[in-house]
Amino acid sequence: MRKNARHGIFVGKEYDVEIAGNVVQDSGRIGLWADNGARGEARHNFVSGSKENGFDCIGVALRDNVSIRNQWGGYGFGASSNAKASFNFAAHNGQNGIFVTNEAKPSIERNHSFNNANNGILIADKSAPKVRGNLFSRNEWSGLTVANKTKAIVEDNVFESNTVNGLTACDSAQPVVKNKLSIENECDGFRLDDSSKALLEGNIAKENFEDGISIFEKAAPTVRGNQCIENGDAAIRIIGDDVKPKLEKYRFKENGENEIVRVEAPDEDDEDDDDDDDGGD
Repeated sequence: MRKNARHGIFVGKEYDVEIAGNVVQDSGRIGLWADNGARGEARHNFVSGSKENGFDCIGVALRDNVSIRNQWGGYGFGASSNAKASFNFAAHNGQNGIFVTNEAKPSIERNHSFNNANNGILIADKSAPKVRGNLFSRNEWSGLTVANKTKAIVEDNVFESNTVNGLTACDSAQPVVKNKLSIENECDGFRLDDSSKALLEGNIAKENFEDGISIFEKAAPTVRGNQCIENGDAAIRIIGDDVKPKLEKYRFKENGENEIVRVEAPDEDDEDDDDDDDGGD
């Protein structure tokens, strides 16, 4: 199926479907769209070149699909979706590999999301997915970003070689993040900011170019039983007097600064003064 004006495959409400083995390319909107109320499974489909998302599913399970080079994202879950997505690939999409929004509660398990222009997976708008056993690698932003007061469960994932952070939790997000490896990301292994109250427990931050874990902007996370190993800068960096993390049972080994580094937030007036000085003779 190629160059459909709207969707490559559309499943209306209340249908119970099995969609397998299709190739859908260059759709005017979404490659495969399953409307609210549809049920069943889509497996072994290949979708590419859609003007919006490759797949946008609410109730239909996704298994062993490939979604690449779509202008928006690889897979979208919204409108209170409770679908299960497993063993899928998302790569080279124009935004996020996987996008979970609008209070959706899908189960995202054992997928690989890589080389996407934004995040490997973005979770927003009070969604509460379960994200387990996935690999998020070489994405242009973070492997996983959690925002907008979400309460995701994030367990047993690997975040590797992303351009920004392995995981970013912001905007009052409250994810539970456990038993995860964040390795060789170009900034931090785990970054918790903007009033995040994340629980970070039993994770490993290893060989990230900057900090293993960074915490700032009114964040108040619980950070328990984590290991920071061979990161380029600090094992844990805390920035700002209004940051109040609870730190318990950590292990550090061979980081650039093998300790907890506390830094005051920069004063904006001081920054302006520095800029003025730079403009002198």
